[in-house]
Amino acid sequence: MLIVAAIGLFDVPETLRLWKINRAEFALSIITMIGVVALDILDGILMAVLIAVLLLLVRSSRPPDAVLGRVNGLKGFHNVVHHEQPRTWPSVVLYRFEAALVFYNAPYFKKRVLEMAASRPGIKWFVVDGGPINIIDSTGASMLEALVSDLRARGIRLGFANLRTEVRALLERSGVKAALGEGALFPTLKSAVASCEPGGFTEASGEP
Repeated sequence: MLIVAAIGLFDVPETLRLWKINRAEFALSIITMIGVVALDILDGILMAVLIAVLLLLVRSSRPPDAVLGRVNGLKGFHNVVHHEQPRTWPSVVLYRFEAALVFYNAPYFKKRVLEMAASRPGIKWFVVDGGPINIIDSTGASMLEALVSDLRARGIRLGFANLRTEVRALLERSGVKAALGEGALFPTLKSAVASCEPGGFTEASGEP
């Protein structure tokens, strides 16, 4: 009877829609249904919630990131992988990390920054776009201090642009701002390039 009742509650069109949109959510819906049948409603739902939280942690521990550049005909800065012949700069890398900097993804952030810095010999600045970073916890702050030293040993300065007010305040309280040194925080990505790249920012089309 439980199986018949569960089948009656099974929304086939919505399940097929999940399959098309997101395979992980489709799998979660199937696991939830099986859990409700095999256990009970409460335990099945709790199991689904735990799995959903684990999936969220896995995704945010390895978030999308990108090196940014300019693209002819477009305002702003864009992922260089998605465009042909984007403009980048020999002395500065602009980097976007699409998540908060917290304990479970801080090592991944550091690994990615060091990998990209190593693959671009001759750079003097590695500037992080602070727009997507809405939180930095204590582990993230400690990682940034260590990263400053690691990059400095390679002759590279770490900087941030477009920081949120609360994140800037955290960098000040934690001592990361002092470790970065003067002139390492920029109001916009455009101003970062203008300050860090010899010859400055010369394009006529600026950021919106």
